[in-house]
Amino acid sequence: MSDRTLARGITLGAALGVFALAVGMLARLLTLGDWPRTWDDSFMFVRYADNLRLHGVLAWNPGAAPAYGLTSVLYVAVVLPVRLVVSSPVLAIMLSSAISGAAALILLLALLRGHTQTGDPVARAAGVALVIGTLVAAREMILAHVLSGMDTLFAMAYLAAYFLLVRRAAAQPTRNRLIVAGVWGGLAFFVRPDLLLFAALIPLAMLVLGPDRRAAIVLLIVSGGVVGVELLLARLAFGTWLPLPFYLKSASHIYGPYFESLYVQRPWEELQRFLGAYWPLIVPIGLAVMAGPRAWWRETDAIDKGMLVAALLFVLYYLFFVMQIMPYEARFYHPALPALAYLGARATAHLIERGRAWIGGESGRRTAGILAGGAALLLLFGIAGTALAGELVALQRAAGDFDPAIYDPAEVYRRTGYHNYWYALDEFSALPEELTMATTEVGLPAALNPRRQIVDLSGLNEASIALHGFDADRILTDYRPDLVYMPNPDYNEIINSLTRSAVFNAEYELFAAQDLEAVMAVALRRASPDYDAMRAIVARRVPAE
Repeated sequence: MSDRTLARGITLGAALGVFALAVGMLARLLTLGDWPRTWDDSFMFVRYADNLRLHGVLAWNPGAAPAYGLTSVLYVAVVLPVRLVVSSPVLAIMLSSAISGAAALILLLALLRGHTQTGDPVARAAGVALVIGTLVAAREMILAHVLSGMDTLFAMAYLAAYFLLVRRAAAQPTRNRLIVAGVWGGLAFFVRPDLLLFAALIPLAMLVLGPDRRAAIVLLIVSGGVVGVELLLARLAFGTWLPLPFYLKSASHIYGPYFESLYVQRPWEELQRFLGAYWPLIVPIGLAVMAGPRAWWRETDAIDKGMLVAALLFVLYYLFFVMQIMPYEARFYHPALPALAYLGARATAHLIERGRAWIGGESGRRTAGILAGGAALLLLFGIAGTALAGELVALQRAAGDFDPAIYDPAEVYRRTGYHNYWYALDEFSALPEELTMATTEVGLPAALNPRRQIVDLSGLNEASIALHGFDADRILTDYRPDLVYMPNPDYNEIINSLTRSAVFNAEYELFAAQDLEAVMAVALRRASPDYDAMRAIVARRVPAE
């Protein structure tokens, strides 16, 4: 069997794996589990996109001032056009992350295909097989992100595109290619500011290690200029240099020691999940380094070294310096996945190529190629084939049970665990739009109330809280929310601030969570024009005295 035949077989197996992922995505798109596929915070992107579309302002509340509540401002560029043609906020945000996932995979495959740096077709194909096989094996995790609605896969697509552009610019350092790569690198700030680690460290490695230092200087200057413009725009438009979540999760202790104690172990737990899913991509990198550190250093170029350092620092940043709220499926670590996949594929190709060269002799090289390629082929077809069979059964079942009502946010609330999270959210949402809500869990309420004023008590979309801390009297006096969903019990300090507030105790009637059989308690403003209607809804669980 020739090398090219083996390589074609592995490529076919990779295509089978991609098809299994697509079928799995479709099966999940058509079903609604005990908890929605879309994560609550993802609806923030829909709300900002809608306000930009309808009011021309990137704002949290309709008609309000701009707010820097989104870590990924540019993800709105995906959500907005989808929202223009998809009326359901649930389906729109699912499709937005699915489109981002498809783009991430296509760009990563283009990167692997064009820049594996080996003339050995079996080695190159085995590297691609490693990536696809790992993604298929970890499909429950990766497909959760595909339909989560979050910006995770958008960040992955952005980084895969950046690596591709830098590789192309390094191969042919023309002015146009360098400028395009530099501009794209600078856009990292509005994709996710933490991605600037890659946009800075890769050209810095090129500058320090060479050989084309002029190209590195151009990349750094152009990217730095773009970031400077973005910082200025952020300050002028939003009144703050950085996204509000940064101040809450990285730069302050606004939520208090109790809250932080609940989340202190989550970065480690999620890192274990991440490594448990993607270790096949990491092991070859370690083997390539340990098999010959000097050879690895000599044969690995500056781009790969910068990428590896950036990926490590990215993971360490989220491990030690970020309070990971809603860290489902290791989402904070996933933007580093394109770098690990690319480096893992290159390391695999490098190891196979070196192994065949070490064996020596044409016959020995052929035998080694057949063994390595055959193993990759069998393993990939086994993983992809098994996955595809299971996903086809799931798709058939999903298609038979499909109910389009699962894309209605009110039905999502009623049919999932969310119905015990916010008490009677669907009924409160049917009250006049003049009624103002306040809550720390703002996603689904935002989807159900696109035109209502919603006060974000967590501060993710409220600059005064993010920058100056939570002051219950000020919040209640400034916004006078008619309905307050008391914060999630994790926010113990915010709950205490509210219940100790003179304004709260004088103007609000509090109903305990256990009496409502819900996660969060409810408080009603007695002077609200809608008090009687709200009290009637609460009366089903807590009758009026």
